[in-house]
Amino acid sequence: MKNLVVFGAGSLAISVAKLALENCGYHSIKFVVDNPTADLIFSEPAIAWHDFLQSKHLRDDFIIAVGYRDMEARKSVFERCHNAKLKIVNLVSNHAKIHSSVKLGVNNIFFDQAVAEHGVEIGNNNVIWTNAVLCHDTQIGNHNFFAAGAVIGGHCNISDCCFFGFNSVVKEKMNVSEHTLLGALSYLNKDHVSHHTWVGAPAKPIKEHLDGLKIPR
Repeated sequence: MKNLVVFGAGSLAISVAKLALENCGYHSIKFVVDNPTADLIFSEPAIAWHDFLQSKHLRDDFIIAVGYRDMEARKSVFERCHNAKLKIVNLVSNHAKIHSSVKLGVNNIFFDQAVAEHGVEIGNNNVIWTNAVLCHDTQIGNHNFFAAGAVIGGHCNISDCCFFGFNSVVKEKMNVSEHTLLGALSYLNKDHVSHHTWVGAPAKPIKEHLDGLKIPR
């Protein structure tokens, strides 16, 4: 029986759990959070982090599914779990298309119909949503979020803690700096400085966020 522990209890964690059960071959899901409530998730209460570290589930496969509202928070949770030497895995839908040459770190989540072409290298803790495409020979860093339909052109270099909105496009051979937010339907066609929000086609900077990328509700 293949078991998975999911860190998180929000909408992303629920989506990840459904992906694991329906398209990744898992049979059982447990949820772990820092401060559990009385709410049930999949008919069970979440497990507190400190209790999990003493539990029988410590050897199960582990995935971190913390949302994109605060990129530094996603990074912090990943580093904590990684330092705890948990069995962190990648979660790849049976319906995703990942070329055999792709190199993966850990805690990368590929939803249905996500694509990673030949020569792509991906670090840790990235979410690649439905129909997002990472084109050939592109380098992806850590803690990034690619929304549904986002396209990253070939030979790009994507840094850390970036967010790419619905159906956004990055032109081939671009360097995307850390803490970049590219808005939905935007087209990025030039290199740029870090810690900015870019929107439009072609994309232009509209906001600076030197304290880290946080996405409002």
